[in-house]
Amino acid sequence: MFKVLIVDDEPMAIEAIKLAADWAELNVSICGECTNGMEALSLAKEIRPDLIITDIDMPVMNGIELVKRVANEIDPDIKFIIVSGYDHFEYAKSAMQLGVQHYILKPVFKDEFSEVLLDILLSIEQSRKLKKICSVSTEFDIGVLFEQYLEGKIEEQDIITVLGPEIIQNTNAWAFASLDAIHNYIKEDCIEFKLFDKIKASLLPKGLGNGLVYPVFVNKGINGFVLGSTGGISIYEIAQILSSILKEVYKNSFYIALGNQVKELKLLSNSMREAEKAMEYRFYSTPSSILQYKDYEENSHSFNFENIEYMEELKNAFENIDIDRILKAIESIFGVFKEKHTAYEMIEMYINSIIYKMLSILTSMGENTEEILFLKDISMFFNRVKTINEMELKIKQCCIDFCKHAQDVKNRYKLADKIKVEEYIKENYKRNLTIKEISSKLYIHPTYLGSQISKWFGCSFNDYLHRLRMNEAEILVRSTDQKAYDIAQYLGYTSYGNFLEQFTKTFSMKPSEYRSMYKSNN
Repeated sequence: MFKVLIVDDEPMAIEAIKLAADWAELNVSICGECTNGMEALSLAKEIRPDLIITDIDMPVMNGIELVKRVANEIDPDIKFIIVSGYDHFEYAKSAMQLGVQHYILKPVFKDEFSEVLLDILLSIEQSRKLKKICSVSTEFDIGVLFEQYLEGKIEEQDIITVLGPEIIQNTNAWAFASLDAIHNYIKEDCIEFKLFDKIKASLLPKGLGNGLVYPVFVNKGINGFVLGSTGGISIYEIAQILSSILKEVYKNSFYIALGNQVKELKLLSNSMREAEKAMEYRFYSTPSSILQYKDYEENSHSFNFENIEYMEELKNAFENIDIDRILKAIESIFGVFKEKHTAYEMIEMYINSIIYKMLSILTSMGENTEEILFLKDISMFFNRVKTINEMELKIKQCCIDFCKHAQDVKNRYKLADKIKVEEYIKENYKRNLTIKEISSKLYIHPTYLGSQISKWFGCSFNDYLHRLRMNEAEILVRSTDQKAYDIAQYLGYTSYGNFLEQFTKTFSMKPSEYRSMYKSNN
């Protein structure tokens, strides 16, 4: 059973989260609800939750301070999901820098929330298994011993005792290789610790020669390997062989990050930190590739985005539903991301802002965004993309789908507007009718209305009005003995001369001549 604590100063927001997942099915118990960070901190000390779902902007203590104090005062292993509004951008950025991996934009979509929740529960379950394994005797597995050594729980002499002084003396290079396997594409048994026994069993007896490979769990469940070379094969060659074997298990759904090699075992923790640093660049690499720290040690991820003009252009392009401008702006933005190696968390923020813009536009058009299929898909794609190129392609496709949907909505509105305008004109054309009156009655901008009438009816508003009046005038001249002057007044003409001019232009004769001709022919 997993214990969850929900923190939000808005009762409706708490209720929305409670409805956003099948808690019982996921074996989750909601063990507390709090309205501010201080209250949550106190309760968390008592109940020790596995996961805290919190808003950011709250009274007494905000969500950022709660994250810090839970890590420092209770347990750094407690997971967090930030659920907050788009306007809390800087807060969310701070949370990401504190290690919070999951940020969900309000309103919460059930599919997106459930996927993020499942992702965290898998991580918690894996950590539980790790702790259970680590409690076993060090004789259980050399990899577990290395994990304890790298975390400072045992001394170097303990490693020497197990491996033997001869192996330590003959190993001229050590390195740490961090493994990140994309679990969405991995079968359940690949997450189990026994997988690493299988890898170890297949590596050691086979063609590694003078290489050593020990599979370990490091830092709260990150999969990794200690590599050692006793001569005849380099650390990088060992990593290549390791990668080829992992492909049989993980296909291409993994990354290996390699720290710099060290000559002494006591420096192995440095290589481990370097490997973890190199792993941060996997987003800009291809799956199953080996990321070497030496290629990135002079670089750092950027948390800045100074090219604000691209975002302004994107905003304007969205408001005009201009797909060409949208795609061009996205290419420019992602070009900056790739050039500066922008931090993944920052990119996720910008993607969220794009999604939010699409939601806002469609909502303003009266659309129910929860029923739009492509928005349901995009809300979950952060957990699926493996590279920045794939993310760019996916957000572009989402924008294409958005423009198509928005244009369809606009076309529906235009058709509805045409019907309303046509009905209003036909009901009122017999009086002094103006575009200003129609726009006021139907809430349509007069400039837009004038241009649309020309498109709808193939002529100007005045010409369309004359057309309707002349059709009625013809009927009245034929079927009644009304004077032309009276007909003109009945049809809304304030100038009899204007009526005569329009009638003559339409029928090539005056009303009296038309009536005489009609009677003589009938």
